[in-house]
Amino acid sequence: GNTGKFLTTDGSAASWGVLASGADTNLSNLTSTGENRVCTGWVTIKGNGTFSVLDSYNISSVTEVAGGWYQLNFSTAQNTANYSIVTSCNRELNNNMGFSTCVTNTPTTSACRVRSFSTWDVNDQDPYRVYVQVFGG
Repeated sequence: GNTGKFLTTDGSAASWGVLASGADTNLSNLTSTGENRVCTGWVTIKGNGTFSVLDSYNISSVTEVAGGWYQLNFSTAQNTANYSIVTSCNRELNNNMGFSTCVTNTPTTSACRVRSFSTWDVNDQDPYRVYVQVFGG
């Protein structure tokens, strides 16, 4: 299988490879330190046309606040408001406009907002899809 090296939190190098037979991959067995490394919420949003949530985890609802602006409400609150939000989006294949996303307000333990906009003119836009992942909450 594939093997390689990665840096551990203390800066030392370690090897990785294919999981050994019988390895424990159950997320419920993580230590409290390991839980901070697991995605605590995610969503895929259909932005163009009729807005909708295509799939999600730990997201109770998504509100389109305005064109290109989305508020994500968590089913289970994050433990802290200092979590990391990773967001991206993509355009339709026949649309030459570039898109980008960003976090728009100070996140709370119960919600966060993201904004999608055109990289051509920086106007708010509803892209084809918006993807958001939350870690560390």
